[in-house]
Amino acid sequence: MPFLDCCSATVYTESLGRCLNIANYCSICGIGEFANPKHASIPIAGRSFRELRGALVSGATTKDQIIRIFFATAFYATCVKLGTRHSEPQSLTNNRRSITALVLALFWLVQVALTMPAAASEFDIEFDQLNEISPPPGLLINRANIDRYAAIIDAELAAMVRLDWVNLTVGELISFRPHAAYIAATAQHGGSTKLDAPGILVNYNGGRPFPSVPNLNDSRAGEKIAWNMRVMYNGDSGRIPELHLQYRDLRDDRVNRSLVFEATLMRFMYRHVVPPVPAVNKNLQNSLGAFYMHAVSAGDLTGAEVLAFFNRDDSEAKKGWVYIPQLRRSQSLASFPPRETMFGSDILPDDFLGYSGRIVDMDWKYVGSTYVLLPMYRHDQVVVTETKVAEWNYRFVHFHGKGSCFPNITWQLRHAYIVEGSPSIDDYPASKRYMYVDAQTYYPALVRIYDESGRFWKMTINGIAHPNSHIRENHETGAPIVDSASTIDVNNNRCTTVQLLSMVNVDGITVREFDPANLGGGRRGRRR
Repeated sequence: MPFLDCCSATVYTESLGRCLNIANYCSICGIGEFANPKHASIPIAGRSFRELRGALVSGATTKDQIIRIFFATAFYATCVKLGTRHSEPQSLTNNRRSITALVLALFWLVQVALTMPAAASEFDIEFDQLNEISPPPGLLINRANIDRYAAIIDAELAAMVRLDWVNLTVGELISFRPHAAYIAATAQHGGSTKLDAPGILVNYNGGRPFPSVPNLNDSRAGEKIAWNMRVMYNGDSGRIPELHLQYRDLRDDRVNRSLVFEATLMRFMYRHVVPPVPAVNKNLQNSLGAFYMHAVSAGDLTGAEVLAFFNRDDSEAKKGWVYIPQLRRSQSLASFPPRETMFGSDILPDDFLGYSGRIVDMDWKYVGSTYVLLPMYRHDQVVVTETKVAEWNYRFVHFHGKGSCFPNITWQLRHAYIVEGSPSIDDYPASKRYMYVDAQTYYPALVRIYDESGRFWKMTINGIAHPNSHIRENHETGAPIVDSASTIDVNNNRCTTVQLLSMVNVDGITVREFDPANLGGGRRGRRR
């Protein structure tokens, strides 16, 4: 918040580090010049107080902006009353009754802002604060200068830089603001959602269920973050025409195995953009959504299929099946042991999308917030491979570093929440997940996983591209586009890299594509 100085009719801003005339301050904040106010419906930034209140409710104007308007205008009025003249409208200096009405109206407006649930401000980033502490775009962080920037780099990742496993290139600061429909749903419903018994949400109707900054004194803050991750905005439907998995040896540049998949995703409930909104008509599994993956070229696994549902009631058993072509049978996901990895990779089923397991299977702890470099970038500004998906003129993200295990991307300074998930079930292969959750998108972009003895085991890097830097079909979707990932197993000296083309809010995807009866071409034999 700026410091106000009525004697000099200026504002000192911490972010800019200098004094500004109040009219200039309003312009810099995006508020605009003040019109001539004569009563409580005066226009501010071209809008009346009634319009500003409506904009606040809809999410088009942020709480922070409303409060800045108040301070700027109230300061203007105070300076006028003291007789200080700095190019303010003449009518304002000559009408003290208008000044009083103005200040009272703005006090009311601030009260509205403070009592309304978080809306647009929940999804903005603090460019001024971030620019003050971020290294310049293009800077290469390596073993020679890592100590200078260690405070904004995950400790285990920094250790890899010190070992010369990888260098990090700093990227420009960009906003990953979600789709306006998701923001509006948060403004309308945010704050009404409650946690019931573990795994159950009450009064959730769309948007972000638990907006605003997590509270360290809230014993269930970590669980709320987990739910915000589960229903974060990543579109209502999605198609992945190509997904490449490569199993690599961390000690050299050898690829031990390559697999190619295709995948489809759909949200069944709490849809925001693609009809039907807000939910599909036939949700026979009573699920939030589903994910389907088919092995196109995977050696003896070619033809394998995975169908997984995300339960609305998270306390229910996992729903999903794996079709095994050699057996011509589908096996229930619940029958697989927790230690079973995906197709022999380094990725556990729960590792998908940061964490895709049941929320009730973890004890969640909110550790705090931080500023940290995360793998979030513009796809059109990173190194890509020669491998191309011709139909969409798309090239995959390249990998580099030790064993070619690290996506060759840029790392952006982000405000993140740190949450730990410790398993509450027996025979789980990991003792803890330490997750950096991007505060704007709630995407777990960087995850540390510890083995049963509590030793650091592996790191998952989820590369997130801005939708407007991706293929044309993803522009203006507001969804973070995952187009590269890597799970680096330091205990076993190997990694699994992922390259994919993700398409968000694709038309024509229907709930029928997620019918378990379709697995194996319609063969319904299942083994539980």
